[in-house]
Amino acid sequence: MTSALPQRVISFYGDELLGVQQDDGTIYAPFARICDNLSLGRDGQAQRIRRHAVLSEALATLDIETTSGVQPMLCLRADALPLWLASIQANRVREELREKLIHYQREAAKVLWQAFRGQIVRDDTPLSQESGLAISQLEQIVEQSRAMQR
Repeated sequence: MTSALPQRVISFYGDELLGVQQDDGTIYAPFARICDNLSLGRDGQAQRIRRHAVLSEALATLDIETTSGVQPMLCLRADALPLWLASIQANRVREELREKLIHYQREAAKVLWQAFRGQIVRDDTPLSQESGLAISQLEQIVEQSRAMQR
């Protein structure tokens, strides 16, 4: 029997984001849920990600606990979420979805990371140089995504 990874459900602008954490601390989000939340076609978006040199490396099939039991699901690493979302032009989605997409582009990865922050970074331990560099790189990705969005 396969066991599911630790997961958190996060309320996010009227939606639920699901985050799962691998043993090494890496955070992922089930891809289908985000597509559904944003009314994006799952298959088309998955094809776009698989064709992208960087994003394709951030896809993984993980065991997720569902109401039907543990199911394998295609997931996207949280640090790649802003890059993927920034590739979706807000002015090309339906008007009623634009504001929601922009919220996701700005904040979704940060919210997922914060949901697991206690398991990743302990406030009472100083960050190693590698951890500090990783956080700095994530912040740069978020800033680049915001710049691309503008």
